[in-house]
Amino acid sequence: LNVDFGVEVCFYDGMDIYAKTWLQFVFPIYLFTIVAIIILLGRYSSKIAQLCRHNALAVLCTLVLLSYSKLLRTVIVIFSSTKLLLENSSSSVWLYDGNIPFLEGKHIPLFVVGLLVSLLFLIPYTGLLLFATCLQKLSHLRGLKWTATLKPFIDVYHAPFKDRFRPWTGWLLLARIVLFIIFAGNVEYNPSINFLAIIIVEAFLILSFGFLIHKRWPESVIEAFFHVNLLITSAGLLYVQDSSNIE
Repeated sequence: LNVDFGVEVCFYDGMDIYAKTWLQFVFPIYLFTIVAIIILLGRYSSKIAQLCRHNALAVLCTLVLLSYSKLLRTVIVIFSSTKLLLENSSSSVWLYDGNIPFLEGKHIPLFVVGLLVSLLFLIPYTGLLLFATCLQKLSHLRGLKWTATLKPFIDVYHAPFKDRFRPWTGWLLLARIVLFIIFAGNVEYNPSINFLAIIIVEAFLILSFGFLIHKRWPESVIEAFFHVNLLITSAGLLYVQDSSNIE
């Protein structure tokens, strides 16, 4: 269901990129279905309710975070277009299949779904994690009282971090958006551009926030190891790529 095996997959004769893009929505739906089933079973079974009582919200938040990247990448793919230059004219087509006109025909329902996912999930979710701390401070205002009801949900993302680093998860989502847009805009698939983008974003995160962002030092060490490893790996791959191009 994830459809990301690192190799091209074909489940049936005639499967194309259009059908595969629709299938990208199946994985998040599958995750949310699991959560819904657990919640429903918990209402009718005391044993399941006791098992999930302490972890249900954390599991839900984790599954939402897991589905975020999949939906973000799919939406960017849907919104990507390019110009098809003909002898005496040009036309706008979908970047991933030049046979499909952009925002015409069967691309319209795909675009509408991508727009709905962006407006109803991606943008609110990213904004909430970025500005939740500010919103909670203003929750006494009449128009922002609804933020108090989201406090348990927000606290799951804020709990591991020191007070001044609470928006860290939101910043990671913002960094992911920037990287995915750059990757999608790299239509010539030049790996050096992608590696350089990762290096710049990672350097910005490290210089801006540092390493000691978690309340417990082992978690800070793991977080730091991940980002430094990604930075060094990307720098090494960029060096190898540039060296091979010179040769």
